[in-house]
Amino acid sequence: MRVAPLVVLLLAFLLPTGAQAYPWMIRHHYASCAACHTDPSGGGLITRYGRAQQELLMTMQYRERGPNEDLPRRAQFLFGAVDLPEWATLAFAVRGGGISRKADDSERVNFPVQMATDIRGHIAYENLRAGAALGYARKRAEAAQLTPGAENTIVSREHWIGVGNEDETVLIRGGRIHIPFGLRNAEHTAWVRELTVTDTNDDQRHGVAVAFNGEGLRGELMGIIGNLQVSPGEFREHGYSGYLEAALSPYAAVGVSSLMGRSRINEMSFKEFFLRQSHGVFARWAINKPLVLMAEADLLYGRSQTLESANGHATFFQADLEPVQGLHFIATLETRRQGDSKGTGGWGSVEWFFASHSGVRFDAMLHTQTQAATTSNTVTLLAQLHFLL
Repeated sequence: MRVAPLVVLLLAFLLPTGAQAYPWMIRHHYASCAACHTDPSGGGLITRYGRAQQELLMTMQYRERGPNEDLPRRAQFLFGAVDLPEWATLAFAVRGGGISRKADDSERVNFPVQMATDIRGHIAYENLRAGAALGYARKRAEAAQLTPGAENTIVSREHWIGVGNEDETVLIRGGRIHIPFGLRNAEHTAWVRELTVTDTNDDQRHGVAVAFNGEGLRGELMGIIGNLQVSPGEFREHGYSGYLEAALSPYAAVGVSSLMGRSRINEMSFKEFFLRQSHGVFARWAINKPLVLMAEADLLYGRSQTLESANGHATFFQADLEPVQGLHFIATLETRRQGDSKGTGGWGSVEWFFASHSGVRFDAMLHTQTQAATTSNTVTLLAQLHFLL
């Protein structure tokens, strides 16, 4: 079913997008993510402190705030309509939009996209920590499903319980967790997220993870037992994933990542006795407050009984320019290669945080991919509206 472009854009403004990770917050001395996110590696639910920083540092300001002026209540849960106890964090997050796509000489296809509609919660009582998300998916997100079916399913992208120390530098948890690897960037469909299978849409895995956030050093290591929401069990991948990032200065950080997973049958290629590995480096650098550069490069390795090897790489480079607070101009370049398949891509994006926990984003993407001797070009336009309740 094709939808008129005007309808797609209208739906893009009616389907908001939820909280995401923003590695460019390093421009504000936030090399670590743990202070603002309940996930120590960033993304997903943000804390009470994180909501305050989002209001102060990310939202466009239309007047000068007084030095002793309190934050408006709208910065908190449900825009301040409900007072939560100190030990509880809640949010209603939705991610969606409208897409217009054209591949080579084919007709342009326009369609709305509902990506995530989740209720997210977190409790912190003494040393106990627990987090969960429950949502609805109209389509896709099969790997996060709690109920069967191709459409209209209930999903849980994360649910875990753990313990933390008093100074919040260590968190040990078990459950369904975002895979710790590379940049936790908002562009979850980028090749560095897609080919390493580490995006935040439905690539979480069950296991046990230990996260550390110290002065100038942070990291997380996860032992993976598989995605228990996927059946049959032969598809469940087990192994490990982790990263370590060091702050070179308040405005620069570099890190390394490593992942290895083995499954009886790979759920994407259906190859038997499949082993895959991803190992890479990533970096963030605020050249000055308006301009932040981010990069990631990952080596890929895959092997199975019916496929000798499928080595390759995925790279990501992004420049984020914020000339005035709340308005971002973003340029992204990416490359990929796996076996005899390779590709290059470019993104041009504008993101505007025009009000408390609200924003709009537009992306224009051009991807060129070559398989054997065949080359294809795809142009994709994406419009999104952001709200966090």
